[in-house]
Amino acid sequence: MSESSKFNLNTDPDSLPKIVTTHPEHILRHSISDEELDTLCDTKTDLVLEILLIAIGGVLGTLPTSIVSIIAYFKASEEEPHNLALIDFIQIIIFFSCVVVTFAIALVFRKKRGKSSPLREQIRGRTNKAAG
Repeated sequence: MSESSKFNLNTDPDSLPKIVTTHPEHILRHSISDEELDTLCDTKTDLVLEILLIAIGGVLGTLPTSIVSIIAYFKASEEEPHNLALIDFIQIIIFFSCVVVTFAIALVFRKKRGKSSPLREQIRGRTNKAAG
């Protein structure tokens, strides 16, 4: 590191760069209808709902074969052991993975569901103040 690139704390304050904060000349307000406001607030930009539906589809798709394999495994006895095939094992893993993902994403979806309501009410309140 060269001497000229080092930062010196004992620098004269007048030689330091000035920080300037600017403000916009005017703030734009937009008039939208209630229908447009509802559409804007209800539009999801994330993929939470889609991931939730995919996980539910994974659970429902693997449910029949997984349940049959699990029941057969627990009904097996020492005299007649159950030979769990690889495909059945994979289906059971997919089933339980999708169940875990479904519950996790459902919690996220439920938490995010009402996030746009305060924005909607704030915009409507601002419009009511301007009109009244």
